[in-house]
Amino acid sequence: MERDILQSSLKKWGIVEGGFIDNCKILTTVNLMIMKSEARIQQECVMWFRNEHCRVGCDPKCVIFSVPNEGKNMKEQAAKIQTGLLSGVADLIVLFPGKTVFIEMKDDKGTQKPKQKTFEESVNSLGFDYYICRSLEEFKSIILLYI
Repeated sequence: MERDILQSSLKKWGIVEGGFIDNCKILTTVNLMIMKSEARIQQECVMWFRNEHCRVGCDPKCVIFSVPNEGKNMKEQAAKIQTGLLSGVADLIVLFPGKTVFIEMKDDKGTQKPKQKTFEESVNSLGFDYYICRSLEEFKSIILLYI
């Protein structure tokens, strides 16, 4: 029954034409990519990194954190700016022994905003590495450059 509902919904959205669903895999004549949001990709990356490189016993033990760089409304945004908010800061900052890496998360179609490009230029001019990352697989590849 769930399979029929999912297949019906996909057809209604025009995603599956001439295809069918079998064992939770979507089989179709077109390449189908289910896009993940930036937030979901970031969650997967942080969870993977913390499990692999931040736990007790990891050698080296590394640090990853995100920077909330937007307020919910104008008043909150103004308060954050007064306390050091910098628009355009990368979504994730990863600390390795002797190295800091800035990672901006984007979904498949996301592009950098002008302030993000400015931040990237500033970071690069100071000798730090900056990456744009669109998937957990890309994130793992970036991390492996530093481990």
